[in-house]
Amino acid sequence: PFVLAQLAGGVFASLLTSVTHGLGVGGPCPWIMGFGDHGAGRACFVEAWQTAVLAVAVFATGGASRAVPPKSGPFIVGATVSGLICLGGPLTGAGFNPARDVAPRLVAGLAGAANAFPAGWWAYTLGPVVGAVVGGMFAKTVLKSDG
Repeated sequence: PFVLAQLAGGVFASLLTSVTHGLGVGGPCPWIMGFGDHGAGRACFVEAWQTAVLAVAVFATGGASRAVPPKSGPFIVGATVSGLICLGGPLTGAGFNPARDVAPRLVAGLAGAANAFPAGWWAYTLGPVVGAVVGGMFAKTVLKSDG
């Protein structure tokens, strides 16, 4: 249910973006992420690394065994997101969430946009999924987080 809710929200947001900005959903898609000259493999690695760091921050600040003062979790996670956007944003756009990338591509693709699924589009799906799993496993096994 969570994955479907994420995709539904992403599809709705993509349609809303198209309407409010006067973009044809089948035309150029400025909200679709790209990785420039870095290549899909590097983009996938950067997305995985960023998402792993974010997952560790979320797990480390949640749960009963958190290693931070109470109520500081949102600040720490927000600061982590900000830092990761500064570091990875110029390279890949700092996606973190596969639904944030797949949903606009689906809307554009179903509307007939030729550039909705260019070579390497998978980097924004595979990278965050692998990163979240690795980050979660690290937090659970190394940091002994119960978050």
